[in-house]
Amino acid sequence: MSAIIKNHNKCHQVSYVTFQITLVLLLITTCSLNAKQTEFVETDSLIAQSTKKKFDTGQYPQEEITRAETLLFLDNHLSKIKSSKQLNYSIRSAGILAKDSSDVIKVFLEFKKKIVSANAVLSSGRNVSYLNIVKFPQNNPIILYFLERDILEMQRLTKGQPNYFRKRIRAALAEGPKIKKLKKTFNGKTINALSFSIKPYSTDPLRNSPGRAKYKRYSKKLYTFTLSDEVPGHVLEIITNIPTKNKEKTYLKEVLVFSDSKNMWKRT
Repeated sequence: MSAIIKNHNKCHQVSYVTFQITLVLLLITTCSLNAKQTEFVETDSLIAQSTKKKFDTGQYPQEEITRAETLLFLDNHLSKIKSSKQLNYSIRSAGILAKDSSDVIKVFLEFKKKIVSANAVLSSGRNVSYLNIVKFPQNNPIILYFLERDILEMQRLTKGQPNYFRKRIRAALAEGPKIKKLKKTFNGKTINALSFSIKPYSTDPLRNSPGRAKYKRYSKKLYTFTLSDEVPGHVLEIITNIPTKNKEKTYLKEVLVFSDSKNMWKRT
């Protein structure tokens, strides 16, 4: 039995590392291709450059790594954590296409002089493929957990390929979404936060291709990320929403929110 568990964990680790490598390669490819096509305009602003469009769609990637990419994938979200911790994130789904109404993702961070591994489970006990073991994480694995979950959901809804959705999300982030400074309330306290939004599929030419009616229907999907270095793990909230023509209804809205953290003496 122990051998089976070890092999199972090893497969999850390989899967997660493969996805991380894919993200990095996509980032490098996007930057190198765009360097040949456009001229980068420098800015003195500490906040990322923004395009003239309200939301970033991935049609005009920037030459350099954007602030949004850095905030999500390159910043060390776990540097202030100096002991083994459990980070809890509530996740709620609503709308016409919602399958599960709510759950909690428990992220377990093992500390030995630094964070040496991360793992996660759902409080409901459901077994899902997107919660993988991560060795020596720096950015918060909840980001990739959520995005992998979202990509599987897009595959379910459209019958599209996961790698295609990954590339669209990466391209939209590489376009340089406008970063907003916000004041948010957490545990009764006002904290500083940064937020940005992307629409990875809204201008994709393939949405109008024959046989892609479902993809076009859901192509207005909006992703909003909110982060704050004043909460453990930095991730405060991630929201996705697929609107309908009726503003009072939605196809699918999913909200992930940081709930709390606790010392991880044992998993509860």
